[in-house]
Amino acid sequence: MSGIFPFWRIALDAAVAFAASFVLLVALRQQFKVSLGEAAIMAGTVGLSVLIWRSFANTPTLNNDPIPPISPNDTLSPVIAYVALGMTAAFFRPHDEGRWARARVMLALLIFVVNVVTV
Repeated sequence: MSGIFPFWRIALDAAVAFAASFVLLVALRQQFKVSLGEAAIMAGTVGLSVLIWRSFANTPTLNNDPIPPISPNDTLSPVIAYVALGMTAAFFRPHDEGRWARARVMLALLIFVVNVVTV
């Protein structure tokens, strides 16, 4: 798919990113030692970062797939989410920062998959 995506499609991508992130964090809650509140904050941060990035970077250059089906936006969105989660941790101190960092990596990988499949 190439060109510019309609906002509903970007919003759908962000909603799927939020839901998938929340489900992953709740499913692996014991492993990552995150509370439900932390899971909601992390998933919300991921969803919002995807929505903002994909909206601002919605250009044919970043949406075109030089390696089908992967676009530059598909690869940059997880990086933006990873950075946003790091910034969030500065304001909402996680219970276990080491596990929060591992959860960030898992969420970035998940967001890559969600972006490739959804958009």
